Amino acid sequence: MELSILKQLQSLTDIEKQQKDHRIFSDDIPPTAIDLQESKAVNVPVLNDYFFRNHAIYVSKHNRFAPYPLHSHQFFEMNYMLQGHADETVNGDRVHLSQGDVLLLDIGSEHAIDALGENDILINILFRDRNISLDFLSQIQSQQSVLYDFMINHLREKKTEKRYMVFRSGMHDIQTTLERIIEEYFQPQAFSDTIIQSELTVLIAELIRGHRPTIADPSPAQKLAVKLLNDIHKQYRDLSLEDLASKYAYGRL
Repeated sequence: MELSILKQLQSLTDIEKQQKDHRIFSDDIPPTAIDLQESKAVNVPVLNDYFFRNHAIYVSKHNRFAPYPLHSHQFFEMNYMLQGHADETVNGDRVHLSQGDVLLLDIGSEHAIDALGENDILINILFRDRNISLDFLSQIQSQQSVLYDFMINHLREKKTEKRYMVFRSGMHDIQTTLERIIEEYFQPQAFSDTIIQSELTVLIAELIRGHRPTIADPSPAQKLAVKLLNDIHKQYRDLSLEDLASKYAYGRL
């Protein structure tokens, strides 16, 4: 990673200065970033699409020196331990991250982050399912990837209990791709957003390649969901529910 960006990430933000002095969480998220109705339903703050106003994919450094309270979100979140260590509570489980580790959180997961120290740099990468190529999902579905199952499980009526994945350090390609995303985000140039979206697809492919276990055959509902989304993605201007129902002989779309 470029030294100038690393120094930028290591420097204290205004929020970090407050938290370092008082060791109390200082909320920098505006009320408009919280879905009040869903928050009330699950009894924890639920973050909405506010973060994607200016970027298709949102990247930030997690503020250090104070614990971040339990919350959920309407998007995927990836925590990358660029430097140091972090401890989180994810859906009731304790998760420890060391340098180079990646934590992938499903839509609707709940997590809290213990206070980070001076030398701990945790990077948050937020993205929505629309940032994932549906053609790409179809390809990895044919490989029976664990990550495929994870990425579309929010489409099911019944979610798996865990709803997060941890990728341990040691995968050089993954770290290199993550650092390219960080560099493009914090030192933006022409076409940086396009490059970041492309690198996200590369990153998911690298995570699949580095995570060998497989799942049982995807369910018919999972296969149908990807086909439907793919058609909608390609033909959203002209496609109707009746067209989809007729094509897939599905009577209750």
